[in-house]
Amino acid sequence: MQALAKIAVDQEQDALVRDVEDLFAERVGTSYALATRTDGIARRLVIAALDLQPGATVVVAPGTAGDLIAAILDTGARPVFADVDPHDGCLTPATVAAALTPTTAAVLVPHPFGAPAQVAAITALVRDHSSAMSLARPPVAGSGGVGAAARPGGVGTAARSGGVGATARSGGVGAAAGSGGAGAAAGSGRVGAVDHATHLVREGRQAAIRVVEDCTDAFLAVAADGAPVGSVGDLAVFSFPRDGYGVLVTNDSRLAHRIHRLRDTGDPHDSAARPLGTHRGTATDAQAVALQRRIEVEPVEISSRRATARQLQAELAGLPGITFPRDLTRHALAALPLILDPLRVGVVATDYAAALAAAGVPVNTRFQQRALYRVPGTGRCFRSPTVRYGPGVCPVAEDRVGRTLVLLDWSTGGPADVPATARAIEHVHAAFTRRIDGAYAASADAESPRSN
Repeated sequence: MQALAKIAVDQEQDALVRDVEDLFAERVGTSYALATRTDGIARRLVIAALDLQPGATVVVAPGTAGDLIAAILDTGARPVFADVDPHDGCLTPATVAAALTPTTAAVLVPHPFGAPAQVAAITALVRDHSSAMSLARPPVAGSGGVGAAARPGGVGTAARSGGVGATARSGGVGAAAGSGGAGAAAGSGRVGAVDHATHLVREGRQAAIRVVEDCTDAFLAVAADGAPVGSVGDLAVFSFPRDGYGVLVTNDSRLAHRIHRLRDTGDPHDSAARPLGTHRGTATDAQAVALQRRIEVEPVEISSRRATARQLQAELAGLPGITFPRDLTRHALAALPLILDPLRVGVVATDYAAALAAAGVPVNTRFQQRALYRVPGTGRCFRSPTVRYGPGVCPVAEDRVGRTLVLLDWSTGGPADVPATARAIEHVHAAFTRRIDGAYAASADAESPRSN
């Protein structure tokens, strides 16, 4: 009787979680959403779902979260760091294009501090790259991978009613047998780990490049074409560090089914399992309630954050050497990033932020965008005979850290008294720029001819 009672409770909790997953999927514009017990599990799952092969490479931004990089390294794949836009810190089609190689298996696109990246353009780019790679090599008869004919034991041969995070649909995830999912395991004829992905390319078994969105603190950010952040790539992970849980979303039924099996049992049913442990990774009943509350209140909170940011922007209009985000109406504003021109202001961002904090301006110190390959002690993690790491790999991203990027704390909607905050920023700004004016004046006096 106790066992039956436990099953009944589990089913009731599962139903609540599924309902909230449906609501989340509807809000971000995807077919499937899967909530996890912790945000760390969500980030590990998003990498495990890719079924990366040893020797494959993943294009990432220099400020990518350390646990995502660790999960990539655990698969035997290697991160390839691509530079970012100097204004918003996002990957661009140009920087991603420079990092693509024949062994690229995925591109991990973050939305730093809630700034929407150009995911649609990056997705189009990698699709063209994948097509070019396919045309450059003859396919191997009978090979697996995405889009191959269904085979016995394929993904999605079994699905429960209601599905995983289904939105207005029935029949569950993957009602029809799939092809074996992303990155089907290589067949016979093993090669060295470093050359494994290249071997797959030559044999025609490398899956299409997956585009993954890292939507940490970017819930309800909006892309330039109006699409919600998280709905454009093949897969996206939403991490809510303050609340502790995470959510993965996708429009791909095979990926959804694989994530579901990995989350709940550690067995993807389509390739070598990489279990997360013996416990279930599904969000709890209480977390589902908290997520539902987040879905309900976030539109109001983000509207308030945007309005406050626009007010501060208007108050500081014309302040030399400070640039606000391009379009505050699309930004999620987990923090308000300001770009500093050290040559015009006369000081680097770390000193400017310290002065702001001393003046009572809410400066955000929780986020750091330090390139992981520059962090002391991590060099041994990135050793690779085929990928270069070290200073100068991403000069724009390296310049942003400490030199040009100032983050204001906007997690609670910004300061209560925006005009007072603006006056404090102006006071700090004037103190630094006066030094430049004084230096110019002293230089001019020194260079002027002495009068007799």
